[in-house]
Amino acid sequence: VYLLGNGYAPTVTIRNAQGVEVFHDSVAFLPQDANMTSLGVIKVADGMPQQLGLIGFFYPTMDTLTSGALTSTYGDLEYPVLTLRVYAG
Repeated sequence: VYLLGNGYAPTVTIRNAQGVEVFHDSVAFLPQDANMTSLGVIKVADGMPQQLGLIGFFYPTMDTLTSGALTSTYGDLEYPVLTLRVYAG
């Protein structure tokens, strides 16, 4: 079996305010387009004052559109960028 377009699984490390590692794992991000712009989520249930939920976009070759939005212009890792929105509660 040969698989194409599975996406990336960046390794993410999250530390609390004291610098203690509370999350470290490779997280699967699902491709959303042909240039491998990918979407992923992370849940941090322990080690922080509140639980955290993160939603992120991974851009293997990040570029900025004229609108200011980020996009990936190529599916290979030439300028990888991970953006995260964090929710606490």
